[in-house]
Amino acid sequence: MQGFIAQQQGQLAQSQQMMFQAYIAQNQEWLQRNYAIHRANGGPMSFEQFAYWGMMTANGTNLQGAAQAQRDWYEGRQRAQDTVQQGYDSYNRGSRANSEATSETMRRSTEGAVRGNAPYVDPQTGETRWLPYSAPVNQPFRLGGEVYVRAQNGAFYQRQSNGWMEMAPGGR
Repeated sequence: MQGFIAQQQGQLAQSQQMMFQAYIAQNQEWLQRNYAIHRANGGPMSFEQFAYWGMMTANGTNLQGAAQAQRDWYEGRQRAQDTVQQGYDSYNRGSRANSEATSETMRRSTEGAVRGNAPYVDPQTGETRWLPYSAPVNQPFRLGGEVYVRAQNGAFYQRQSNGWMEMAPGGR
């Protein structure tokens, strides 16, 4: 994509240069005469700057058009910069999401494969609790201030004030 854009920019620059050279060729007499007056009156522009000014103002007859062209150029650059910034923002969001997904995968892998835990959903809060899948059957154990037990079928239960609540496997 960058190569294509660079090619298009190169073609545009070449086209602009050809247009400028054609303008100079067609208006050589007017440019020489008026540039001499410009310099005689203390004008600071180089011949090339004066020629660009002449081209932009239709040889000094349309100053408003040149001012509008300058405003349009500036606003176009602003829009282009906004587009670039949106691209960076999108890239950063994607990178952040990828990093978070990678971190979550590492956390789950560490909890599951390394520590021997499995995710279960706390029935009261909906939060994920990592419980050891090798916990002894029918022997309550305390973890993080809560009491759990693993049933014969492998399901986990959390002790509540009114008895035991089964925990759903999964979670994050």
